[in-house]
Amino acid sequence: MGLKGHPFEKILLFVCDAISLFLGFKTAYWLRFESGFIPLWKRPVPYEIYLKSFLVVFIVGLLINISRGLYEKEKNFTMFDTFFELLKTNFIYLLFITFISFFYRQILYSRLVVSFYFFFITIYEFSFRLIFREVLKILFKRGIFKRDTILIGEGDILRAVRVRIEERPELGLKLNKVYKAEEFLSQRVNPREGSVLIIAVPFEKQGLIPQIMKKIEGKRVETYLAPDLYEIMLMGTESIPFNGIPLLVLKEKGLTLTQRIIKRAFDIAFSLFVLILLSPLFLIISILIKLTSKGPVFYKQERIGKDGKIFYLYKFRTMYVGADKEEEPKFTTPDDPRVTPIGKILRKFSIDEFPQFINVLKGDMSVVGPRPERPYFVEKFKKEIPRYDERHRVKGGITGWAQVHGWRGDTSIEERLRYDLYYIENWSFLLDLKIILKTIVIFFKQKNAY
Repeated sequence: MGLKGHPFEKILLFVCDAISLFLGFKTAYWLRFESGFIPLWKRPVPYEIYLKSFLVVFIVGLLINISRGLYEKEKNFTMFDTFFELLKTNFIYLLFITFISFFYRQILYSRLVVSFYFFFITIYEFSFRLIFREVLKILFKRGIFKRDTILIGEGDILRAVRVRIEERPELGLKLNKVYKAEEFLSQRVNPREGSVLIIAVPFEKQGLIPQIMKKIEGKRVETYLAPDLYEIMLMGTESIPFNGIPLLVLKEKGLTLTQRIIKRAFDIAFSLFVLILLSPLFLIISILIKLTSKGPVFYKQERIGKDGKIFYLYKFRTMYVGADKEEEPKFTTPDDPRVTPIGKILRKFSIDEFPQFINVLKGDMSVVGPRPERPYFVEKFKKEIPRYDERHRVKGGITGWAQVHGWRGDTSIEERLRYDLYYIENWSFLLDLKIILKTIVIFFKQKNAY
């Protein structure tokens, strides 16, 4: 198995995709012409003629999947990455087939069949991968096919790699031992044949990498290097050729004017939709809050927004009145006595955050972005954590890249900052949609919401 995946995995995924394409075609034709759900206005083109055309479409689909590197990259995708990659690949597939159809007009094919086909192949391909991933997880939990893994390094880059190994059981990596580079070189370490070795040394110690490689020379281990370029990657980079030398261009920090306009337009439309849709729920929650504790329905709190400006963030009140009047603010904890009974439920499912869509409409916040923090904590973290203030280059969000990866509440601020900075420097509309969808999926599984 390992990070690159076993050839058998790639072959199995390829076969599953071939089955998906055929099932997609059969389902699309049946739904349009044989199910009886959709009226027929004229005699349909015979199935045999569709089948002949499908054979060409079938081959083109598999070739596009291969050219997109689906079977090479699949192993390291999260399920969200997989879904979006399939969407992009099948959209390219659709455009390609549409282009071909302009040159072959002997038969007028049903546009519904084509639409159904691309819908169903995406569902089938994703479903097969979901099943495949879950089967692997079960096997890995039982210790089957898991590969022994040795980590060499220290510092932030090592911690980042370790967290990812622990968060991604589907990679099939069993962390056996962690060494500092000097320890690995000085001790008698004999990695097992077929094991995985990941080198994650900080930048100042990368001169030891040749010595590490020399020590494992001739051993049949799958070796990877995690270069300590994390800070550069956070800035957002692109590569350009420079007379045979690839140069990294550091992108401008923050969003461009066009990106800000797109993001703001989406914020307004999405927030209006949510507020209208959830207005009955707002009414029910308001009544429950008033019936279970004294005080207002809504709670407003100072937060730091874009460019360090202070604004009032709205929430449903989940604490008893006066519970936050402390000399030193603190994060809420499990079984916090300050939280009301109804407040525990609202916090458990993050329902208390819903009024922040009003903040989005006002322009204080965005739907997606780094979570805005209280002034006390901002000043504290600015002194303790380098680059913390850079997260205020954009508006704070109701949800964010850090939050959907579990970094919320009383968790590591350093790790949260890493994700926030990555989001800021790699923003795209598609990334926002991905975060929103991921937020919806994990809505009922909040680990650090209390």
